Amino acid sequence: MVDAGNFAWRSPTLPAGRDVQQQIEGTLILRSMALSGIDALAVGEGDLALGVGWLQRTALAEGVPLLSANLSCEGVSAFQRTRVVERAERRIGITAVIGADTQLPEGCVAQEVSESLVSAFEELGAVDWRIVLSNKAIQDMEGIHTEGQIPTVVVDGGYGKTLGRVETLKGGVQRLASGSRGKKLGVASLDLATATGVGAVQLISLDRSISDHPETTVLVEQAEAEMERESARVARADAMNLWKIEDSPFIGHEACFGCHVEQTQHWKRTTHAKAWNTLLAEGRSADLDCYSCHATGAHHPEGPTHPAEVGVLMHVGCESCHGPGRAHAQSPLTIDLVSTPSEDSCRECHDGVRDEGRFDPNTYFPKIRH
Repeated sequence: MVDAGNFAWRSPTLPAGRDVQQQIEGTLILRSMALSGIDALAVGEGDLALGVGWLQRTALAEGVPLLSANLSCEGVSAFQRTRVVERAERRIGITAVIGADTQLPEGCVAQEVSESLVSAFEELGAVDWRIVLSNKAIQDMEGIHTEGQIPTVVVDGGYGKTLGRVETLKGGVQRLASGSRGKKLGVASLDLATATGVGAVQLISLDRSISDHPETTVLVEQAEAEMERESARVARADAMNLWKIEDSPFIGHEACFGCHVEQTQHWKRTTHAKAWNTLLAEGRSADLDCYSCHATGAHHPEGPTHPAEVGVLMHVGCESCHGPGRAHAQSPLTIDLVSTPSEDSCRECHDGVRDEGRFDPNTYFPKIRH
């Protein structure tokens, strides 16, 4: 089992205040990978956002082989460059590279990809297969393998899309990709006996149809409890500086009830009116990755910026779709709200990834229209 990186974060920098939660989540993911018996994990640019030192310490502590053949920091290789595993009496060499134009922490440099791979292949020695974990480096890999040599498979972690097939690049390199955000598991069949290349490829959706792994579930519950404690700590520390609804353009859905009785009754029958409850049921109400799509105004520049600030803006209320309502409530005859929300406003959360592709405007708009 291998992973091409960006397990800890999705971009080179973390927003302010996200470091502790991302370290909690990153540790959870590494522990889960260790339980799964992962053979190698590439360093991605999003992982580096948590810090090279944190990555080195945590991967070592959790027993996860973290690889990068071309990343050096302060003049030395920052991570293990290669690894060889044996399956069915065949030696499989694994290495990883990160794109040379990747945004890196100060003091770190990504060496040229093709030269680093030549060096890594020499380091691997006599192997029957080569697997390259690529994080935004695929454009520099064509030509690294020619017919008749060791079969080489690239697992592309910078692609962002899923490939339900094997894609053969120039030079005979075979490329695989299973998308982003951990929504799918790619299973490739390798003919180890003849070393002729990748055969069938299967993409397995990691949805609710798959039973939870008991030991991993315990780790998730522990991480959620730790995030709850961290959220409470932040709330106490920032009690004097928390965002307050009375200082914002928002007013809360209860203020709408007096004039818009029929619309309110309709909204109460929708899942939008229970959105925050799903976080409570899952123990995720303090999760900075989740709360903004289960509360009102969190995507607005003048809305709440932390779960501790949500207050009366729990659930996907009126102002989520129609805009901030304080000014309208004060002058209802002169200041209008958005009467017909655009599909774009829905896709801030129903983006095809977080909702696992379930959002269909033609199906869901009639359910919320009032």
